[in-house]
Amino acid sequence: MTQEFNVIDCHIHLNRSEQEGWNARAIEDRWDRGGSLPQLERYMREASVSAGWIINAWPTEAMRQALKSRAPKSLDEEAEEVLEGRIREVMRGRCGRKNAWLCDVAGKAPEKYAAFLGGVDPYFGTDWIVDQLVQGAAAGARGVKIISTWGQYYPSDPALQAAFEKIEELGLVILAHAGGMDSHASEVHARDYALPVQWRPVLERHPNLKIVMAHLGFLQPLSGYGSETHQQRIELARDFPNVSYDISCGYEEGFDETLIGMIREIGADRVVWASDWHAHRAVLSLQGLKRSLLTEDEKRAILSENAHRILPF
Repeated sequence: MTQEFNVIDCHIHLNRSEQEGWNARAIEDRWDRGGSLPQLERYMREASVSAGWIINAWPTEAMRQALKSRAPKSLDEEAEEVLEGRIREVMRGRCGRKNAWLCDVAGKAPEKYAAFLGGVDPYFGTDWIVDQLVQGAAAGARGVKIISTWGQYYPSDPALQAAFEKIEELGLVILAHAGGMDSHASEVHARDYALPVQWRPVLERHPNLKIVMAHLGFLQPLSGYGSETHQQRIELARDFPNVSYDISCGYEEGFDETLIGMIREIGADRVVWASDWHAHRAVLSLQGLKRSLLTEDEKRAILSENAHRILPF
């Protein structure tokens, strides 16, 4: 019989409606199609998940390209600039409303949910980002979600310096997409935006940031055990005690010895469980960890103890 564990899910994509979820990520293997709040609550009941980090992963570049595609193709330079400004304002409004909604959800159940803000992206501008951080923290936000592949920028971009200073000051936790290129945009300009090494300049400048890098199991043959990406993870964990990793994505069909080796190289005390719900088979991956060859102490640490240390509920 599988032992019962307290479980905190550190990576949940929550949407205001099923349609919003479909618009955000059209992935064919969704377990809960749409990612709405009722679906999340059902998953948490069925999987005995006690608490979760609910995140706003904002698809900046894909949305910008989609909105721009509706405009006439033959705009002059001045009209193009006006269009880009209007698109930016539309996206600021949408992202800000999603942030406020997540804070409202978490505020009604603070023992169950921690809201993670979106929009920490150079595209939105420093003043707007800092304002969102301040407003969000005042409304109860506990962290921020940074997904640089979706915005096609590097975390070390100087335009984010003030944002990281404010995040550090407010004590917010960063959940950062790390590893693979996953843009959902039709035009991709580079493929290394989210490699772990891109965070080194940020960590050197901001030693008090608490960062959880996502997807330790992401595309395991390409970025897992023995790869250059995984070596970067090991080096960051060695050099920066404020860095942890989540193990979402990549082991829904089996929690094998390779992933156990990856975890132990990083250190089980530096790893948190996460599903990447609603995009992946959360219940299967959770049962895989519970039934794995990790020790009972390692399982307890990964499933809840490490997460509670990083962000207490």
